[in-house]
Amino acid sequence: MIVYKFTDPDGWTRRHHLNGHNWLKEPVLKTNGEGNLCGPGWIHAYEHPALALFHDMLHSDYLPDALFFQCEAVGEIKRDGFLKLGTTKLIVQEQLTIRTVTAVERAKYASYAALEYIESAEIRSDLTKYLAGEEMSPQPLAIQSDLDVMVNMLRNYPNGTFEHLGLVIGLFTRVILAANEAGVNLKKCAERALQ
Repeated sequence: MIVYKFTDPDGWTRRHHLNGHNWLKEPVLKTNGEGNLCGPGWIHAYEHPALALFHDMLHSDYLPDALFFQCEAVGEIKRDGFLKLGTTKLIVQEQLTIRTVTAVERAKYASYAALEYIESAEIRSDLTKYLAGEEMSPQPLAIQSDLDVMVNMLRNYPNGTFEHLGLVIGLFTRVILAANEAGVNLKKCAERALQ
C-alpha cells in the first residue's frame, strides 16, 4: 500500500524519543504492532498526500520545514478512520515536493467534511453556498457548536481573510475530528478541497 510520511528537515521522526528514527539513514523500519496507534508498536503514515497536508498539525506538526516521503506500507495496517494509519513495516520510496495549504483550503476541507454529517438545513445551505462562491446568509447563527462558529466566521470573512484569526486552525480541527467520528470519508473531502 502506498502511503505518505513527514519527517523533520533532517529526516527524523520522534527525534528526542527512545523510538526516534532517521528515515534518510535507515529507509526501512519494522515494529511489533503492539499497543494503540499512537504507541511505539506502530509507524504513522497517511494514505493520501492531501490527508498528510491537512492532518500534519494534528499529529506531528512538522510543516512547514518537513521532508515529505512516499512510502510503501507492507506490514499490518491499523486505522483511525481517515485521520491516520499505522503500519508495522514502512519502506521509504522517494522524497516528494510539499505544497502549502492555505486557510481557504482548510476551510473548504472542513466544509466538505461537515456537509457529509451535519443535518441542519441552514448550515448545509450556507456551506454549500460558501463552497460555490455564493453569498451566505448575513444573519449570525446562535452558537451551539464548533460548526456554528465556523459558519459564522465564513459568513463574516468569505474570501479567506480569516487566516489571521487565531482560532481558525483549532476550529477546523475540531470539525474534522467530529467528521472522522461520524465515519466521513475524509480522503474524498481533502481531495476536493485541493482542487
